[in-house]
Amino acid sequence: MSQGVPTGLEGQIESPNPFEVFWDKNKRLVIGLCIAVVAAIAVKYGLEYQDRKAMNAKWSAFSKIAGLSHAYLQLPAAPDPTPLAQRIFRLQQLGQVTDLEKGIEKVPLADIEGRLEEVRGDRVEEPLTLWVLAIRHLIDDDFDSAKARLEELRAGFPTHFLCKETPFPVQYRKEIEDPDRDPDKPVRPQDVKFEPPVAGSSVGQLLDGIAAEAAFRAANRQFFDAPEPESTKAVEIVFGGQFAGKVKIRFFENAAPKHVRAFLGLVEEGFFNNMRVHYVERAGFEAELMDPSRIPGELKFGLEVTKEDNDRANWTATQQADQEIDWEDTGLSHFPGMVAAEQTPGKAKSQIERIVINSKDVAGIRDGTRVIFGRVVEGLDLIQEIVRDAEFQSESDDQSGFGAPADDVRIESVTIVE
Repeated sequence: MSQGVPTGLEGQIESPNPFEVFWDKNKRLVIGLCIAVVAAIAVKYGLEYQDRKAMNAKWSAFSKIAGLSHAYLQLPAAPDPTPLAQRIFRLQQLGQVTDLEKGIEKVPLADIEGRLEEVRGDRVEEPLTLWVLAIRHLIDDDFDSAKARLEELRAGFPTHFLCKETPFPVQYRKEIEDPDRDPDKPVRPQDVKFEPPVAGSSVGQLLDGIAAEAAFRAANRQFFDAPEPESTKAVEIVFGGQFAGKVKIRFFENAAPKHVRAFLGLVEEGFFNNMRVHYVERAGFEAELMDPSRIPGELKFGLEVTKEDNDRANWTATQQADQEIDWEDTGLSHFPGMVAAEQTPGKAKSQIERIVINSKDVAGIRDGTRVIFGRVVEGLDLIQEIVRDAEFQSESDDQSGFGAPADDVRIESVTIVE
């Protein structure tokens, strides 16, 4: 029987593995290279992370001063959202519900101005911040400041996309009505035609719009300047509690003499002392889907039951007032701070005990529905604060924006002053 071939002879020295030889010779070099590669990757991603972090911080700051966080509707934290709320949420998910102007309006002017100073020299953020600041000035009807910021933007950044003139800058174009269109047939998007674009730049178009608006206002001051009350007597309303402060009212004696006399008579009797604001109307969550400008901003007082009864369910605004007076056609419009009497339902009479003060311009929806007889000449900011910040007693009132305030908005006194 043959024997197997021996795998090795006794005392034989095996040749080393080439990889082991390479490793022994270059171990430190390989380890060093691996560490260097890992370090390079870490540095690369670290620098990218820092760049992204800095960029995110920059645009988060810009988003804050531009009001972008306010521009999308927020679904309220309600356990059982209404169908309308669910509809709004679906629209929000589709990105279809935004209002950038409203977002900017909620940002304090000082915050935008402060951010502008911080980003001076930043070729990306400075021009955008100037644009936002100009829009904020326009919201405040400060045309001169808006124009100055736009001119600064155009002079400092002539090649910026907001300033550079093109044949088709971003703009609103009216749809051209087709007289032959069948109203019963759906219209395909590709069949809709618009007016030709106007060449220019976004900054140039906004400056042109400011000039046109300023010219219109100069020629029609009666639409923009509230009339001055002519009465020598005034009434001071003192609010207590959370909304402590004073409001002074003067009267349109020539336009509404009956209402002024009747109201002053109630004041002399102390009728309104220790009453509470029983109703507030403002643009609630559900109004966000509609046009908030069609929602009044106003507060109401004049229910005697509010003096002693804390149960809001008993604060029925439809309760008939004891005193009614004939309607007076004053021709006055609902500028911010106008004081009016509620109309008696179904009659050409006023309930002089039921007083309404509007916090914003509601001429489009309130003119002709009430008799205006006075105007707030001091303390309008307090009226606006109450309408804006008074909390409602229920979630449904909060969503609608209408109802009795849960806060104790008490009128401590109403007195006649000179």
